Amino acid sequence: MITDEDFERYERDLPAALSSAVEDFPAPSSDLVARSLARGRQRRRARTLRRSALAFVLVAASVGGWAATDGGFGLSSDSADRTRLPSAADVRRDLVPYLMKALPPEGVLTDAESRFEADAPKVLRTEAQVSGTYATAAGKSSLVVSISRPVPGSRTELGSYAYCTGVRPDNECVRVVQPEGGALTVRKSTKEPGSPDAEWSVVHTRADGAMVGVRLSGAYDDAGEPAGVPTMSIQQITEIARSPVWAPVIAVEPTAAEQVLGLVPALLPDAVRLEARDGDSRSGEFVVQAATGRHLLTVRVDPTPLGGWQGCPPGALAWTCGEVTLSDGNRALAALNRTVDERVVPLSLTVYRPHGLQIRFEVDAPSAKSTLVYGELATGTTGLDLEMLKAMAASARWDAR
Repeated sequence: MITDEDFERYERDLPAALSSAVEDFPAPSSDLVARSLARGRQRRRARTLRRSALAFVLVAASVGGWAATDGGFGLSSDSADRTRLPSAADVRRDLVPYLMKALPPEGVLTDAESRFEADAPKVLRTEAQVSGTYATAAGKSSLVVSISRPVPGSRTELGSYAYCTGVRPDNECVRVVQPEGGALTVRKSTKEPGSPDAEWSVVHTRADGAMVGVRLSGAYDDAGEPAGVPTMSIQQITEIARSPVWAPVIAVEPTAAEQVLGLVPALLPDAVRLEARDGDSRSGEFVVQAATGRHLLTVRVDPTPLGGWQGCPPGALAWTCGEVTLSDGNRALAALNRTVDERVVPLSLTVYRPHGLQIRFEVDAPSAKSTLVYGELATGTTGLDLEMLKAMAASARWDAR
């Protein structure tokens, strides 16, 4: 027990202890603020390049400074490993060795990290990505390499750097179709007109539709200020994009038929005809023609924790939430088409499948007009009923890995 004497001794000794601690504490670094600001600028530049959607798996692979074999940076202790590709198992966890194999030898790569969802069902995978800071005697550049197989005509593909869209007049972009098939898109841009803050990119679209995109920021110095053009030439960036080292990664990226936009049309019942589709890597909107008219079918896939099934909330009405079992034994939550306060609530089915996959289907009632108009839907019996959705959701093709 603490006594009154203990408190008195504590009060007596505290000022001397604090004074001693202050005297022993090292003085602040004279350039602490400058170094902090510089580091902040470097991190913001890297985040600007890494603006792809975050995935649920991030593999941080620190590279303490693999050096080159020439260019004044000395011989790295692991330079012999630059010629060794990871095994098939490694590709699921770390893409940094692939990048090291593709880099020009005169620089140093630091702060490297990668993400690749190869352990997830293919329908959940987005682009694989590996990034880091590449430094030469000219300065440092933030480097990002993205590997994907976007569905042709999708938002993901049309909105990528593979096309010269949205290019300012003062920037440069050229897209050249390759003799062997595919295309090469080269872009030089600046943050704003006349700015020294540059970004160069090359996207190699292969004949099979796979894309390897490489983006490199303009060089910056230790203070984080722009110091000139990127630390690689366009030729070197192109060689990274066309490098064969990415082949094992591309091989396990989902094809168009294994992504939502390709998989859902293949699972539609014979009595339902697809008229149009739009979406990205994890969601799709499908205009379909059924016996009762034209409908909008929306399908979205998301990662969910294993064992994430919770069932309907207590007291839920039967038509607002019902627990159903698919033909393959997986469970789902269903909500029937209904009208609430003159607002149409569509038929929906939320499915929980193995390996952390959740799929949500929604089917709007027939449109009140001859063509589908979002937000102007009439009540009625949907041609895509609950049993059809359950049959689609029970396909083993969702679980392909």
